[in-house]
Amino acid sequence: MIILRLGSSLLKGFRKFFVLIIYTQTLFGYSQKKMPDTVLINNNLDLFKKLVSRNLDSAKQVADVSYSVAQKINYRRGISKSLFCLGKILLFKDKNDSALNYFRLALKISRETSDLETEAEVYLKMNVVYQAKGQKDSMYFSLFKALKIFEKIQNSVKVASVYNSLGELSCNYGDYKASLEYLDKAKNILKVHTDSLSLATTYVNYGIVYYYTDKYESALENFLKAKTIHEWRDYQLYLAKDLNYLGLCYEAMSKDKLARLCFSEAQYLFKKLQMTFEYSQVLYNTGIYFWNRKEVDSAITYFEKTLHLLANENFHTTKLSAYSMLAEAYASIGKHLEAYNYHIKYSNLNDSLLNMEKVKQIAEMQTKYDTEKKEQQITLLDEQNKTKTAQRNVLIASSIVLLVLFLGSGIYFIQRNRLAKKNEQIAREEISGLLKEQEIKSYNAMIEGQEEERKRIATDLHDRLGSMLSTVKLLFSSLDEKIDKNQQENRTQYNQATGILDEAVLEVRRISHNLSTGMVNTFGLVPALEELCESIDNSKIIKCKLLCYGMENRLDQQTEIGLFRMVQELVNNALKHSKAKQLTIQLNRTSESLNLTVEDDGVGFDLAEKMKSNGMGLKNLEARAAKLNGAYFVDSKPGRGTISIIEVPLSHDTNTNS
Repeated sequence: MIILRLGSSLLKGFRKFFVLIIYTQTLFGYSQKKMPDTVLINNNLDLFKKLVSRNLDSAKQVADVSYSVAQKINYRRGISKSLFCLGKILLFKDKNDSALNYFRLALKISRETSDLETEAEVYLKMNVVYQAKGQKDSMYFSLFKALKIFEKIQNSVKVASVYNSLGELSCNYGDYKASLEYLDKAKNILKVHTDSLSLATTYVNYGIVYYYTDKYESALENFLKAKTIHEWRDYQLYLAKDLNYLGLCYEAMSKDKLARLCFSEAQYLFKKLQMTFEYSQVLYNTGIYFWNRKEVDSAITYFEKTLHLLANENFHTTKLSAYSMLAEAYASIGKHLEAYNYHIKYSNLNDSLLNMEKVKQIAEMQTKYDTEKKEQQITLLDEQNKTKTAQRNVLIASSIVLLVLFLGSGIYFIQRNRLAKKNEQIAREEISGLLKEQEIKSYNAMIEGQEEERKRIATDLHDRLGSMLSTVKLLFSSLDEKIDKNQQENRTQYNQATGILDEAVLEVRRISHNLSTGMVNTFGLVPALEELCESIDNSKIIKCKLLCYGMENRLDQQTEIGLFRMVQELVNNALKHSKAKQLTIQLNRTSESLNLTVEDDGVGFDLAEKMKSNGMGLKNLEARAAKLNGAYFVDSKPGRGTISIIEVPLSHDTNTNS
C-alpha cells in the first residue's frame, strides 16, 4: 500500500513537472526553433485546458498570450477561442457579467468563421452564467443549441457533456425523473468513449439527485467514484467539491468523523485555490453540521467565519443564511441581544436586496418606456420626412407642368398646395390635442385607483393590527407594578421586551405606510409574497418558505391580485388552525398555466366533514379561482397537514414584462 501511494505521488509530481515544462516552452518559444504564430496559439489553448483546473493565474497568462498573438496576426478563430478561455477564467472567479460579455464576443466571431466547435462550447458555458442569474429559459435554450451543434459535428463526448448539464439543470428545478434520464444517456455514451473527466461529472450529478431524494447510500457511491477519478487526474477544484458533497452525505448518514474530515479537507483546498464562494459554502455547511448536533458554540464559530470571509463579497444568499442561523443559534443559548442584532442585520440585508430589485425593475420599466417613446418619435419623424419628401416631389412635378402649360394653372396648383399644408397642420394639431387629452384621462384614472387601494390597505393595517398591538402594549404595561423591584434581571428583561414591543408598533406603522404604495400593483406578485413570507417569519410562530419557478415576467394585474388574496386567506387559515411549524408557498409557471401551492405540516382536518359544514372558507377560495378561469383543490387528513393547489390558465395577452 505504501509503495502504491509513493508511486501515485511520483506520477502526480512528474505530471506537474511535465506541464510546467510545456507551459515554459509555450510561453517563451523553443530556444532552438521559433514556432509559427498559429501553432503557438493552438499549443497555448491546449495547455490552457490542463492548467485551468490547477492554477487559474497561469491559465490566464496563457490565454492572454494567445489573444495578443491572435489579434496581432488577425487570426479570427484564435481570437474567438482565446476570448472563450478568458471568459472561463472570469466564470471561475464568479464574475458572471464580465464572463458573459467575453462569451458573446467569442460567439459572434465563431459564427463568422463557421467554427462550430467553439460556438457550441460557448453556448455550454453561457448556460453556467444564466444558471447563476436564474434565467431558466436562457439556460435550456443555450444547452439545446449546444446539443444540436455537437450532434451535427458528431462529437459524442460533448453530447454527453450537454446531457450532463441538462441533468443538472432538471435536478435544480426538482424534476428528478428527467434528470436521471439525461444522466443515463450521458453515462451510456461515456462508457463507450471512456472520457473519465466527463464520467466523473456524471457521477457527481447522479450523487446530487440521489442526495436530494434521500438515497444517501447511492449518493455516497457516486461521489466516491467521482473523487477517485479527480484524485487520479489531480483536479483539485473538482476534488474539493467532491469532498463537500461527501461531507453532506456522511452527515446525513450520521457518520460524524467522516463528515468532519471531508469538510475540513474541502476547506483546505478551496482556501488554497482562493475560491471564496465555494470556501464560504463549506464553512456554512460545517456550521450546519454542528448545529444539527446541538454543538451551538462550534456552529456559531463557523457561521461567523462564513460572514468574515464574505465581508467584502456580494454573495448575499449565503450571508442571509448565516445571519439567520446566527440569530437562531444565539437565541437558543439565551443571548437574546446578539440574536436580535443578527436578526436586524438579516432584515436590513434582505430589505436592501428587495429595494435593489425594486429599483432595478423600475429602471428597466423606465428604460423600456424611454425606448418606446424614442421609437415613436423616430417613427413620427420618418413619417413626417416621407410626407415632406412626397410633397416636395409633387411640388417639383407641378412646377414643371405649370411651366409647360400656363402661368394661371401654376398659380392654381401653388394655392392648392398651400391649402393642403394648412389643413395637414390643423389635423396634426387636433390629433395631438386628442392624444394629450386621452393621456391625461388615463393618468388620472390610474392615480385614483392607486390612491383608493393605498388608503384601504393602510387603513386596515393601522386600524386593525395597530390597535391590537397597542392593546397588547397596554395590557403588558399593567404588569409594570407587579414586577419585583428588587429583581434587577426581571426588570431588565421587562424593559427589553417593552422596547421591542414599541419597535413592533412603529414597524406596523411603517409597514402601513409602505403598503399604501400598492405592493402587488407596483412590484408584482412575487415581491408581495416575499414580503408576506418575511412578516410570517418575523412573527416566530411559523417558518415560511417561498419557491418560484418561471416567474421572471409579471402576470396581468387582476390575476396577481386574485392569487395574492387567495394566498393571504390560506396563510391566515394555517396560522389560525393548523398549529404548523413550516409553511411552504410555491409558484410554478409554464407557457400555458400557473400552479400555486400552499402547504403546511400542521394537524390537518377531515376534508369530507369540512365539505359537509356550512363554512364559507373553501367556497370562497373556489369562487376566487373560478373568477380567474382556474380551479382550486385541497387535500388534507388529520395529523398529516394540508396542501392547497390553485391552477390558473395563462394566455399570451395576460403576460407582461416585469
